[in-house]
Amino acid sequence: MYKQLLLIAWFLTMPSLAAAASDTTNNGATGDFFYPATLDNLALDISLKSSESYDKLLALTVKNNGTAGSIYEIAGLKLWQDSGAAGWQGWGVDTELGSASYFNGGWYFNNLDAIIPAEGLRVFVTLDTNRSIVTKRTVQLYIPVLEDAGTVGIFDVGDQGIFTMSKLNGPTVNSVMNEKVQAINTQTADIFKPEGFISNLKDGTTLGNTTSFTITGKARDQGRGHVSAVQLSVTQGANQQQWFSATSTGSDFATWEYKIQNIIPGNYHFSIEVRDDSGNTTGEINSMFVKVAEPARPNQPTTPALGEGVLARQANGSPVYLIQNGKKRLIDLVTIFDSWGYDWADVVNADISAYPDGTPLGFRDGYLIKADNDSKVYVIAGGSRYWIPTAAVFEDLGYRWHQIKVVSAEFVARHPDGGSWTKSYVHPDGTLFKYQTYPKVYLLENNTRRWIINEATFLGRGYKWENIITLPDWEGYSLGADITL
Repeated sequence: MYKQLLLIAWFLTMPSLAAAASDTTNNGATGDFFYPATLDNLALDISLKSSESYDKLLALTVKNNGTAGSIYEIAGLKLWQDSGAAGWQGWGVDTELGSASYFNGGWYFNNLDAIIPAEGLRVFVTLDTNRSIVTKRTVQLYIPVLEDAGTVGIFDVGDQGIFTMSKLNGPTVNSVMNEKVQAINTQTADIFKPEGFISNLKDGTTLGNTTSFTITGKARDQGRGHVSAVQLSVTQGANQQQWFSATSTGSDFATWEYKIQNIIPGNYHFSIEVRDDSGNTTGEINSMFVKVAEPARPNQPTTPALGEGVLARQANGSPVYLIQNGKKRLIDLVTIFDSWGYDWADVVNADISAYPDGTPLGFRDGYLIKADNDSKVYVIAGGSRYWIPTAAVFEDLGYRWHQIKVVSAEFVARHPDGGSWTKSYVHPDGTLFKYQTYPKVYLLENNTRRWIINEATFLGRGYKWENIITLPDWEGYSLGADITL
């Protein structure tokens, strides 16, 4: 009873519920029938919105209002994120977030870590059916009303509903149920098309200058059969379409490949056709256009010795380096390049092979970063990363959620761990700020504020307007020397 009172008080003090049924759009899964031994049958289609500027979907539970059960009819559930054109397209296009675990009459998806953008997150629940189904059963999936019986605000096995990083969990009033009742039939003949896609190319890809390339992909069968062949179609420019047999590199073409030889620069069209051992075929699918680039231009002549701070590369298309202290420092991420305010027009081609390698360049001081597989947000100061442990500290520092740069974990680890940044009234070096009632923009260095005297200086030093934060007038820092070009 005490915990229930705490829950009620907690919800009354929170902003409008991010995952409440009224804020969840039920897009409707419209398929009428499912069949034995089929995969990824769409059974629930919803869109979630959060009232927070930065939020994540962490867990979600599902139950069936129909008669199909987890032992005899439903082999498993999967959760997907809408990743292609709007709407369900499935395997090879949409992003699989995870498989469900079964517990006490329902299924749960946990440890999801899926960002909920401002425009909303659209997710799909699909089901796989068992091979042997002797009695027609029904499916009507739904997300139950919130039950948070374990740790308050955190998903524990046995809880029900939608759980988010902001703890604005729901639904609190009505369950979110697919309107259509879908049926699992007892079809015995294999009449279902197989599936497949090219996995290492996308429509619009440009390949570097090359004379050979190995195309890889995946395939699978629907129904009770096996994939027996994958054919790859290749058309170069206005030449005639040619078909080639791919080689299976996994069981029944679960993975496959084909190596194209004697490639010349130009435009190519690729597609595939997949067949199973019952004679079912996809027809021509996964159509895409790919360009093979012309050879790189010769290096532009430069002086053998490069000055301090020069941006250089060995040739067009090769990695960019910063020449610093007699070494070359790799810049291997566009976001890092942009954080320093560099201009691509300033990159020169030169023979830099004689320069020893320095440490790869990291983000500029003052930048906010996080790894795409971790919820921790860091601020860069003195080249190290400092974890901002709470949203309260983050917001008290004047930061805004859209300023965070999401990158791979390797780029976060490039910065030494400096510990936690817990003081909301002390800002790190590299912070760009202005006071509430004064227009001057300052850079914080060594705990002093340095006025950037004009716009030309601000832009010339590579600073960005969106990184300026606003501080209350009372938050004072001693005045340092002005910053000029």
